[in-house]
Amino acid sequence: MKMSVIFAVIFIFLGVAASASGADSSISVATGEAYFDIVTGHKYIRNDDGSYAEYNKKGALFRSNVPNTQPHLARSDYIVEIIPDSYFVYEKFTNNKAVQKFLPTSSEHPKGWMSKKLLVSATESPRTVDVGLGYTKEIRLESFSPIATGKAYFDLSTGHKYIRNDDGRYTEYTPKGELFRPNVPNSQPHLARNKYVVEIMQDTYIVYEKTINNKVEQKILPASDRHLEGWRSKRLLMSAKKSHRPRDVGLGHMK
Repeated sequence: MKMSVIFAVIFIFLGVAASASGADSSISVATGEAYFDIVTGHKYIRNDDGSYAEYNKKGALFRSNVPNTQPHLARSDYIVEIIPDSYFVYEKFTNNKAVQKFLPTSSEHPKGWMSKKLLVSATESPRTVDVGLGYTKEIRLESFSPIATGKAYFDLSTGHKYIRNDDGRYTEYTPKGELFRPNVPNSQPHLARNKYVVEIMQDTYIVYEKTINNKVEQKILPASDRHLEGWRSKRLLMSAKKSHRPRDVGLGHMK
């Protein structure tokens, strides 16, 4: 009796594990419309049959039919899905100087330029919130700080910028680049704890907008540059990072 129960449990376990493993196998198939390799600068565009056309960083066709199960495409952390409202940074050398151009990912590859980076809109910053008795709503201790310490911040909801003063406080500027408040304390809750206030790091960019002849024009500049006079800051962009895709390590478990 005991042996039959043990065998029954083993068979049930193996059945559940097999079904879970089968469900996770879907992760090894690329299904997005387009992907970008942040290491090589190659782009992958989905064909009608589900395979992908691969283009090198100069925009030339590299391979016409990459299977959607190809491990590098389907599983690599360095392959990032291209989402709407993102931009490519293109680069070329003119007079021994690197010149950059920013274009929406939906635009055609400009002839003579190389794709260098994929820029995506900054999203809310995960910050821990104290809910009493030493507990937090989010376990992200590395991001927890009761005071702001960065050199500059951008408010995703208002377009305001905060620049750190010599005394540790911050000067707040409107989306038009005008002075709003000269001395915001670094412990001010909205600045120090709000998840929509994102630190401006190296390799971040600001999208500026201006209406010219009833048409909205855009310019993208490094976030560290001076505010573009006559333009409004609308969004903060940052370079796409490793995607950290889950990996199947057997028996339905993901690493």
